[in-house]
Amino acid sequence: MWNHFTIVEGDEKKAKCQYCGVLIKYSNGTSTMRTHLGRCTVYDNDKTQPNKRRKTTSDGKVVCSPRYSKFDQEDCRALLVKTFVCAELPFCFVENEMFRKLLITLQPRFSIPSWSTLRRDIWALYLEEKEKLKKLLPNYGRVYLTTDSWTSTQNLSYMSLTVHFVDSEKIINFCQITGHSGHMIGKYIDDYLRSWGLSQVLTITVDNALANTCIINYLSIRMGSWNNLVLNGEFVHMRCCTNILNLIVKSGLKEDKSCIKKICHAVKYVKSSPSRLAKFMEYAVKEKVTYKGVVILDVETRWNSTYLMLKAALQYQKSFDLFYARDKTFREEMDNTNGGVKKEDWIYVASVLPLLEMFYKSTNRLSGSLYVTSASYMAEVFSIGKGINKYLESDNEHIKNTAEKMKCKFNKYWRNPDTINILRLIAFVLDPRVKLSIAEFYISLLYADTGNVDDLKKKIEVFSFRTLCSISRC
Repeated sequence: MWNHFTIVEGDEKKAKCQYCGVLIKYSNGTSTMRTHLGRCTVYDNDKTQPNKRRKTTSDGKVVCSPRYSKFDQEDCRALLVKTFVCAELPFCFVENEMFRKLLITLQPRFSIPSWSTLRRDIWALYLEEKEKLKKLLPNYGRVYLTTDSWTSTQNLSYMSLTVHFVDSEKIINFCQITGHSGHMIGKYIDDYLRSWGLSQVLTITVDNALANTCIINYLSIRMGSWNNLVLNGEFVHMRCCTNILNLIVKSGLKEDKSCIKKICHAVKYVKSSPSRLAKFMEYAVKEKVTYKGVVILDVETRWNSTYLMLKAALQYQKSFDLFYARDKTFREEMDNTNGGVKKEDWIYVASVLPLLEMFYKSTNRLSGSLYVTSASYMAEVFSIGKGINKYLESDNEHIKNTAEKMKCKFNKYWRNPDTINILRLIAFVLDPRVKLSIAEFYISLLYADTGNVDDLKKKIEVFSFRTLCSISRC
């Protein structure tokens, strides 16, 4: 112990800790000094592990424990605030009895704030982070925006506004609005862009709701006065590709919903209780179904969940048939709605599933968040157009009829070269994997019968050059 303590001269026998300066009496031996050394917050006995310190137990064993730093009330409070934000915890959770006991046990000196104080701290943190982001935004140069609005189950309307950079994105606004009028939402977005100091906007991506056209028209006029738009703002309106895919698929399945509703109702019945699902799986074993997945129920607002439901249900076709034959309650339930799932319904699902799979894969590729999707947008459009044309030549009437309906909706958004956002094609051309020659090949393939293929190719060359010049000036 004398390697860590220094004798202090005086009437009493005292030794001074060489690390924290505490005076320890040693008249009865060095055990008190040893105990202090095990609790000293400055001393680090294990030089090979700088973040550990040794502690001597009563039986003489030496164990390593984490080294504690000096307690700081403000740091702990700031960390508590960030924890509530990141974990999305309600403010009232800070007053939960067990949570407060946990904090007191970990650090008795920590003064736990009330929920109202926590709310003020979170708002202060928001304002602080907002100022940091406002200073950072000019360094990103040109950005693009996405916005969406919806109505909650409490019949309240909300709107979000997200700004996207090359390598990240930030939600800069989330607020309650008084309605879904395009002019009103446009004013909201205009005010928020001004408050954030955002003027170099490339495009604004929205879904295909009618009100969004009014939003874009309003913002085009407002942003045009800032004199920072690329190509004079002619192509600032960017339609959401996955939303268009959703509309195309729904148009193809619109007249055949009775078949899908039957399967959806059957799946819903099977999954309504564990006992029904267990009985259903027993029938699957009896029918020697080798599929390892489970039946899933679709979500009405997500067409790709419908595809997954149909794909799984098709694997359990024999199980559903046996369940319908042997279970009286299931049979009565199905007969009282749209009737049981007939053989022709399964044939229809099996025939259209490959067509739906094409859209499912494209949706997944375009919905990726860890890689750039703008350059692959038009590649997916060309691929879908080619795929639909392929299924139009099918001998199967179900597939052919579904493909024809999808083709009509596809033509509405992507068939007319004059209505395509040219910036999508420019991003496609500027992709090092594509180049101009490949883009021209796809254009000739998809728009050969429109009569203005050469005009579209010329437009790409001209606008690509103008876009590069505009961006370089920014």
